[in-house]
Amino acid sequence: MERHKKQSFWSSYVSSLPPKPPWIPSLLSVEYIELLPADLRLAAKKSRRLLEESWSRIKKSIKRDWTCSCCGKRADCVLDVNTFTWGYILVNTRAVYVNPEIVRESCGSCEDILSDQPCMALCPYLDMFNHSHTARTRAELIRREGRLVYQLTALNSTKKHQQVFISYGAHDNVKLLTEYGFFIPGNRFDSIQIRSEDVLKVLNLNLNDSQYKFIRTHGLDKSDLYIGEGGPSFNLKAFLFVAFKDSTAKNFASIIYSDSYPKHFLEGIVDSCRKLLYLHLELTEKALRTFQDLASIDSERDVSVIIDFLKYRREFVKVLCDNKQ
Repeated sequence: MERHKKQSFWSSYVSSLPPKPPWIPSLLSVEYIELLPADLRLAAKKSRRLLEESWSRIKKSIKRDWTCSCCGKRADCVLDVNTFTWGYILVNTRAVYVNPEIVRESCGSCEDILSDQPCMALCPYLDMFNHSHTARTRAELIRREGRLVYQLTALNSTKKHQQVFISYGAHDNVKLLTEYGFFIPGNRFDSIQIRSEDVLKVLNLNLNDSQYKFIRTHGLDKSDLYIGEGGPSFNLKAFLFVAFKDSTAKNFASIIYSDSYPKHFLEGIVDSCRKLLYLHLELTEKALRTFQDLASIDSERDVSVIIDFLKYRREFVKVLCDNKQ
């Protein structure tokens, strides 16, 4: 709406924004999203669903007889899905997190129209700083002379004439690509997500009732199953230990939470992780071939970022396969 008004307090800032939003995977067609690797596919679907739900709420909140005060046009002529998508993605890719408890007292009646916490803010100029996985920053929302001020402190030293980077958070490349439209080769937070069903299938494992109950009770099959440069995650290591070992739930817990795994188990999961990574390598190469073929026959849809990401991921998985941890 601020862009449409042309003349407003925010017009200078709005005019500095790119006319097209950053490309993110959720902008792909539904058919193309289905061709993505599982972890990126799920993330893109979630992002797309949130966008569509937000657009639906916006449409319902606007009265049918509403007309624009600056041009007299109806709401559907001023705000359409393309305009909303532009604003939605620009806000999501540029906004900073703020403590909702501090902001809430300043919201007043505005909070009534929010579906969640008032925890996002746009900060002109600050949104020009790029992300680095090596950057360390401290963010604070403080009161100064009766006003709320967002203060970001860079904790890394920067040489003269070099670019200052900030941290958007400890995000892997799927998160960066889904939320911001880019990824970073060599990202130290990157990892390969592993699905519990793939663990059982690839390693030919069957769970008995005791194993299944322990895994479900402790949530080892739902999240944080991944392999990174440091080896398998806590949950994946625990899942593998329970799935491989026929023991009592009491023994499972005492060994897992004291991190006192037997030496032969730790040596054996290196090969298990490699088998799981081989599956991801195969799926990544298949997806890469698919999108390369699509790029050659459908020039109107730009999938170059996806192709670059899949090429990077292929090499990343190969590096993890050679990892001895």
